[in-house]
Order: sequence, then C-alpha cells, then structure tokens
Amino acid sequence: MASFIFVLLNGYNTISMSKTFESAWINEIKKRYEKRPIFQQPALYRVAVLPEWEEKRVAIENLVSCFAEEQQHEIIQHIRNPDLFLTTYNELIAGDIIKAYGHTLEYERPLGEKTPDWRVHTTEGGKDLIVEVVTIMPPKDIQAEIRAWNELRYRIQNIEHYFHLYMSARPTKAIIGKDIKAIVRFVQNWLSTFDLNTPPDNEELIYKDNDLIITFKLINRKTSHKRSVGVAGPEFTQWVNSDLLRNAISKKLTKYREAKEAHLPLINAVFPSFESGLSIDSCLDVLLGNEQISVATGQVSRSRKGMILPQIQQGQIFLKNTRLSAILFVEQTNPQTIKMIHNPYAQDPVNPRIFQGIEHFTITAKDEIKYIMDWVSF
Repeated sequence: MASFIFVLLNGYNTISMSKTFESAWINEIKKRYEKRPIFQQPALYRVAVLPEWEEKRVAIENLVSCFAEEQQHEIIQHIRNPDLFLTTYNELIAGDIIKAYGHTLEYERPLGEKTPDWRVHTTEGGKDLIVEVVTIMPPKDIQAEIRAWNELRYRIQNIEHYFHLYMSARPTKAIIGKDIKAIVRFVQNWLSTFDLNTPPDNEELIYKDNDLIITFKLINRKTSHKRSVGVAGPEFTQWVNSDLLRNAISKKLTKYREAKEAHLPLINAVFPSFESGLSIDSCLDVLLGNEQISVATGQVSRSRKGMILPQIQQGQIFLKNTRLSAILFVEQTNPQTIKMIHNPYAQDPVNPRIFQGIEHFTITAKDEIKYIMDWVSF
C-alpha cells in the first residue's frame, strides 16, 4: 500500500455518504449474522448494525475519509473483515490520537521492506517517529473459554424469573466442550422450585460435570413480575498473562530493526483488549521487571527480568531492546486512558513534550549509577 499523508486542519470532515457502512453491505452482514445468537455474532456485526454504536460508526467513517481515494478501498475491506476489524480500527485510533497533537502522519510508508503503521512528522524539531500498533487479545483457548461462558450467560438470560444469578466456577476452562444446554435445563428446573411467595434464603445450586464445578447463587431483586434473569460471574483471574504483551512487543522489535538503523524512534502503541486483563502496571512489569515489596523494610524494587533492563554478564553490562523508544498504552475505557512509558536506555529516545497532556513514566533524576523514573505530566 502506498503511503498517504494523514492531516486534518479543521477537525473531522463532514460525512455526507457512508462508504464503510454502506446500506448494501449492512444488508449483507445482517443476512449473515442477524439470526445467530449474540454469542456467535462478531464484534464487527454489533458495531455495524446496532443503534448504540452509531457514534462509533461515524467516527470510523471520519477516520477513513482522511485517506486518499485509492487507499480507502483497502482500508474499508480490512474494516469489513471480522478477523481484521479490531486491529485495523486500533491503527486508525492510534493515528487519530497522534494527529490530535498537531503532527503529520503517513500510513504504511515503507521502511526498507516493511510498512510500519504510522510514520510521524513531529512538530518538535521535525523529528520523525515510527509508531507500530500492538493489539493484545487472549490466546485462542482463552477466547474459546470466553465464548462458552458467554453462551451460558446468554441462554440463562432467556429464562424469566424473580431473581438474578451469580456464578462461580472452578476451573473456568473446564466449561469448554460441555453441554451448555444441559446446564441451562438444570438451572431452569432449580429456579422453578421458587416463587415470589417463597423467597430463598442464601440458596445455592452446585452443578458438577466431571472436572467442571459451577456454583449458582440466587440474588434477590425487587420485582413482582418475572423478567429476564441477569447473570454475573464467574471471575477469571487466571486470564491475565503478561507474556502475551512481552511476546507481542518482542515481535515488533525484531520486525523493525530498520528503525534503529535509520535512527528513528520506535513507539509501540499498545491496545489491550478488555478480556486480556492487561493494565499499565502489567506493561511496567514487562518492561522493568515485576514489582517486589520487602516485608522487612517496606521498600519497593523490581526484579531484573524486565525486557529493557541491562543484563550483567561476567562483570560486563549489556543493553538490550534499545530500539524500543517508548510504549504508548491506550485503554479503550470511557473516557479513553492514554499513558506513555519511556525506555531510559533507548538509542533514539522520544521527547515527552511531543505528547503533552498525558502522563509519562520517564527519567526524573539520574546519577552515575542509576536512573530514577516516575510518572510526570508535560
């Protein structure tokens, strides 16, 4: 794909006609997914069709409209592909975030034989940057687990009763391959033993199927009419896997060796999915080592396993991953949360003032022995 300078001087363009979400394509995607249960509908379908996503559709149209006509077709095809939708959307959002600082961008401008997502021409001294977007999703086995629990919640919510339910389970991964409809029938038969005049008192139901154990607990709600049963749980603390982030960043650094050779600062814009459970603290652990607290002194330190920390071997200090300049960490919360973690050992560091108005984890003091880093706003 040829590069394109991505600039908006006066805010978004006004969209008079939808290109990405045109009616013919909307009708096609409705035919494909509309009759499927919610847990089998891809995120793309919900974004494209549901009224509550209208604002998001307008934002996507505005982002796509910023590209040259010859590029729009390929970008639209990527957005319409359920397997590419999220990564393409995050690339557009990253460009929009950077553009808001007044910088000029080029999308997929070649760097050697590679095409990083964004080439940024900054307003600070004309220094160019490379920004590569990293979308973090859970592994496929965890995604299958999520889908199975979503199916169970969806089917239970089709039951009407006077109560809500809370689920706890162990192990949660054991849900994969189980007969979801049988679990729902089991729950429905149990609920039928209660009515409005005989409220339960901390009633629980335990379902067992080989290695799967689910505990259902009734939750009272103030109603005199049967309504859809709301279902919460279970909790999935084991899903948080920082190695997902470590491996994704490592792949990007290996891929873009040319950035170091060209002395272009390389920023990885990290977009963790909600299901990944990854946070800004996870990112700090990956880069700088897991946080450790001394019980005796209360002092906080970090392990030496961070991917940007120097390694000492036979008395010699070896720097590693110096091509990584910074991480732009984007949490798609409401409102959106954006923070930047700087690599103090980067060959080509990023000036924090290029991205003003957000928090930066950067060097605040240093001496001949060590750097001191902390969160600072510019």
